[in-house]
Amino acid sequence: MNPDPPTPPRRSRLVPRLCWFASAAAIAFALVWIAVAEDKGPGIFSGLIAVVIARILLGDIARWHEEEEAERRNADRP
Repeated sequence: MNPDPPTPPRRSRLVPRLCWFASAAAIAFALVWIAVAEDKGPGIFSGLIAVVIARILLGDIARWHEEEEAERRNADRP
């Protein structure tokens, strides 16, 4: 009997999930600052920075990891 070849370990989805969490936390921080603080200027500025952070994390890093995982899954198919 021939045992099945070992399957390569699946890549963790930790990095994309951390990117989503960090983006959500940055945006939530900016919204809370705008809602609570007396001076809205820093809150609006931090909101703009949060959008840039979200764009980088979700648009580039998380997408790159998910595309690499999809390529790896397609390469593993017989």
